[in-house]
Amino acid sequence: MGIIYIIENKWMPNVVKIGITTDSVQARIDAITSYSAPLGWKVSLQMKSEKFKIIEKFLHILLSKHRIWRNREYFNIEPKRAITILKYALQLCESVENNRKNPKVPLTVFAPIDSILVFKEDDSKQCRIVDNNQVEYKGKTHLSLSNLSAILLSDQNAGGTDNFMYEGKMLKDIRNEYVKLMKKINRKQY
Repeated sequence: MGIIYIIENKWMPNVVKIGITTDSVQARIDAITSYSAPLGWKVSLQMKSEKFKIIEKFLHILLSKHRIWRNREYFNIEPKRAITILKYALQLCESVENNRKNPKVPLTVFAPIDSILVFKEDDSKQCRIVDNNQVEYKGKTHLSLSNLSAILLSDQNAGGTDNFMYEGKMLKDIRNEYVKLMKKINRKQY
């Protein structure tokens, strides 16, 4: 059993350290501070898990484009978004391991708040991520991306990730990549 943690430092806004420990997170903070890192660390989230190494590897790969230093665990990402991604990773790991349906992906796992998602049928139809679930389209907030898809397609069964893209990639394809990556790491093939 170990702990996966997200810590942040008041002197480094929107930078988090994502790591693991079998000791306490405070002991880890003390060690980091002794290496000449600035004081001012606070714990954003810590979670115990038997799969802590798998979760850490998944997060580090998933957030690689946000990594500040190649061989360090510091990421330029909002702490709130990092927490959402960590919670999703824990759920995904559990669902993959137990062959259960994969959890719903919060929108902020795909992209930060205020990011623009593009409708696949018409790229002039774009929405903005408001929070983990809600999007704004033409000044109106929708409870979910699926809700907006249902309206745009006049189909109550329309899935949100099936109909929207982020940075030219279908959300369903991004979600499927996350699942494949977790399966690969779980099988220790990564």
